[in-house]
Amino acid sequence: MKTIVLFFCVFLNCISAKSQGMYDISSGDGSNVIACGQNGITLRSTNSGNSWTSTVNGSGDLFSVHSITSTYWISGAGGILLKSTDSGISWSTLNTVTPSALRSVYFYNNLTGWAAGTAGVLIKSTNGGVNWILQSSGTTNDLNCIRFSSGSTGFACGKSGTLLRTTNGGSNWSPLNPGTARELFSVDLKNNTVMVSGEYSTALRSTDLGVSWNFIDYKQVTLSDINSLFMRDENTYFSCGGGGFIRRSTDGGLTFTFCKNPMFGDLYSIHFYDQNTGWAVSRKTYAVIRTTDGGNTWQLPAGTTVNYTWRRTLQYGYNQTFGDAITAFNPFNKNVMYVLVASRLYRSSNLGENWTQISTLPYAAGFSQFLAVSPYDTSKFVTVLQQPGRIYYTSNYGTNWLMTHASNINGVGIPIEMSPKNPDTLYMGNITTLYKSTNFGLNWATVSTLPSTYGTCDLEISYNDPSLMEYATGQPARIFRSTNAGLDFTLVNSDSAVFGEVPAMSTNPYDVNMIYHLFFGTNGKDGIWKSTNFGGNWTRLAAIPYTWGIATASDDPNVIIAGVWDNVQRPAHISTDGGESFFQTSPIDNAYSGNEVMYAYDRGNIIAQQTNGLFKLTVTYNVPAIGIEPISSEIPQRYELLQNYPNPFNPMTKLKFSIPASVETTRRVVSLRIYDVLGKEIALLVNQDLKPGTYEIEWDATNIPSGVYFYSLITNEYTQTKKMVVIK
Repeated sequence: MKTIVLFFCVFLNCISAKSQGMYDISSGDGSNVIACGQNGITLRSTNSGNSWTSTVNGSGDLFSVHSITSTYWISGAGGILLKSTDSGISWSTLNTVTPSALRSVYFYNNLTGWAAGTAGVLIKSTNGGVNWILQSSGTTNDLNCIRFSSGSTGFACGKSGTLLRTTNGGSNWSPLNPGTARELFSVDLKNNTVMVSGEYSTALRSTDLGVSWNFIDYKQVTLSDINSLFMRDENTYFSCGGGGFIRRSTDGGLTFTFCKNPMFGDLYSIHFYDQNTGWAVSRKTYAVIRTTDGGNTWQLPAGTTVNYTWRRTLQYGYNQTFGDAITAFNPFNKNVMYVLVASRLYRSSNLGENWTQISTLPYAAGFSQFLAVSPYDTSKFVTVLQQPGRIYYTSNYGTNWLMTHASNINGVGIPIEMSPKNPDTLYMGNITTLYKSTNFGLNWATVSTLPSTYGTCDLEISYNDPSLMEYATGQPARIFRSTNAGLDFTLVNSDSAVFGEVPAMSTNPYDVNMIYHLFFGTNGKDGIWKSTNFGGNWTRLAAIPYTWGIATASDDPNVIIAGVWDNVQRPAHISTDGGESFFQTSPIDNAYSGNEVMYAYDRGNIIAQQTNGLFKLTVTYNVPAIGIEPISSEIPQRYELLQNYPNPFNPMTKLKFSIPASVETTRRVVSLRIYDVLGKEIALLVNQDLKPGTYEIEWDATNIPSGVYFYSLITNEYTQTKKMVVIK
C-alpha cells in the first residue's frame, strides 16, 4: 500500500494544473470524439464535445489521433501506438518497430496507415496497425505531420522546412522544396492541392501536388505560429494557432474570415467531421472548443467556467512609464519583447514572462513615453523620454544613443507612429507641430502645424494608404483626419468637455479601414468608438467609463482589449466578438496606477502596461468532468473520501468525496484516479479546480476485468486511497 501512495504523489507532480494540454483531436462519426495530450491524457466525448470524460494511457505525451468511424489510433512518445475499435471505450497497445516519438498517425482505410516522428522515422502498417515496417524517409529531421489522399499519394512535413512526398504508398519518399527553412507543423491535401503551415506565420499552397508553391500572407505582425490546418476542399480550409486564432478561407488563402471563439491560449489542432461540426484543442488546457455552425462561432464544453486574472512580471517605480513604451518585433525571434522604463531598456525572450535590462539611456528621464524597433534592422531603436521631451536613436542595440530631437512633447500621449507600409517613415507630433522622419528617427523635418495646442495623444496611419492619418488630442477630446499625409486635418469626432481626451487609438492589418478610438472624461461619451472607413465616420461601440488604453490582438481582430484609468477596480474589458459584447477581467493592480497601454502580442499573450509595472493576463478554464456534481450546499470541515457503493459491484459504482474551505484559496486542483493492483492508472475521473463542497461521481467498469482496484483522492495538501472490487 505504501508503494501505491508514493506513486500517486509522483504522478500528481507530472500532471499538474500547469501541465494540462491537448495535442490533437478526431471524430469518426460526429458524436464520439477523442482528444489526446500531455502525460498520457485522453479525453472522450459521446455527445459531440458538449461534455467529456478522461482516462490516462501511460505517462508519455500522446501527440496524434486519427479515426475512421468507430476505430481510433493514437501515437505518442517512445513509439507508443494505441488502437480502439469501440470509439475509445477500450484501448490496446500496438507493437511498433521504433522507440522514436511518433508525432503523427494517419490511416487511409481500416488496414493501411502510416506514422511519422522524430529523426525522420516513417512506419507503415497494412493490417490495421497489428504489424509495422520501417520506411526510408531520406531525412533525419523530425517529422510532425503525415497525410495521404489515397493509398499511394501522401505528404509528410517537419523541421527545417522538411517536406516529403510519396506516390507509391511510401516505398519511396522524395524531398520537395517549399521555399522555406521554417519548421512545418501541419500538412493536408485534397486532390492535387496541398497546403502546409508552420512557425513564424508560414503558410504555403500548391495546386500541382507539390511541384510549385505559393506563400499565403497571414499579415501577422508578430509572426505567430500556424499550428494546424484542415482542408474541406481545394479552396476551403481552416487554420489555427498563435494565441488562439481560428481562420477560415474559401479562396485558398487569398482572404480570411476570423472565427469567433473563447480560447486565450495557443490552439494546436483543428478537426472537422462535416461541414458544420468541428473541434479545436490547445496545449495549455483540457478545454476543447467546438463549432456546430461551420466554424462561425465556437463554444466551450457545458458548465465550463473561465477566470481572467493578471500577474505582475516587471515592477518599477510609480509613473516611470506614461505612454506606449512596450513593443515586440523581431523577425528572427518571435518571442522577444522590449520595454522602456524611464531611462532603462529591458528585453524579454519569453513574451514578457521575465525581463533583463540591456541598456541605460544617457538621460535621467522622469518617465518613458514611446519605444519602437525597426522591422528592417532590429539593432535600431527609437525612444521618447520626458521632462523635457527628447527623442533618442540607437543603431547598435542601445550600446550608444544619439538625441535626434528635443521639443515640448505632450507627456501623456503616444506622440510617434510608424508607417505600416514604410516602417522607416515615422511621424511625431509635439504640442503644436507635426514632424516626419524617413530614416527611422535619425532626422526630423516639419510637416505642418497641428490643429490643437494641447498636444498629440496618439497618431495612427493606414496600413493600406500612407496618406491617410488620424490625429487624436485633448481638452477638449477631438479626432482629426488627414488624407494628404498630415499636410492638413479635418475634424471628424469630438466632445465639448473641457478636460476630455482621446488617449488612444488602435488599428490592425486585417481590415485596413477599421480603426478604434477612446473617449475619456467627456460629456457622457466615454468608451470605445469604431470607424469602418478609417475615421470618416464614428460609432460608439461600448459605453465604458474612464477608458484609456486599447489594442486588438495581432492574430485576431475579433479580440479587443480596453483598459481604464483611475477606476476603483481598474479591470480590463475584453471582447472576443469584434465588440458586440465585452466582459471584465479581475483588477489589474490594486495600487494607484492607470492602464495606460494594452498590448496584445496575440490572444494568448496580453500585457497591461501600468504606470508602475507590467502585468500579463492569465486565463484558466475549469472544465467539469462528466458525471461529477456537488450533492450538498454545506461546506465540509475536512477532506474525506468515502467508500464506494455498491462494493463489490458490476459494472457501476459511485464515489463520493468532500473538499473543505481553505483560507489560502477558494478553489484547488483535485484529482480522483483509479489504479490496478500493480499501480497502473486505468482511469482519471476528476482532474480540475473544484470549489469547497461534497461531490459524487459514477464510474462505469464495463470494460474492466474482475479484480481488486484502488481509487485515490489527491490535492496538493491531501491524499487518501481506498480499495474496491469488481466482480463479473
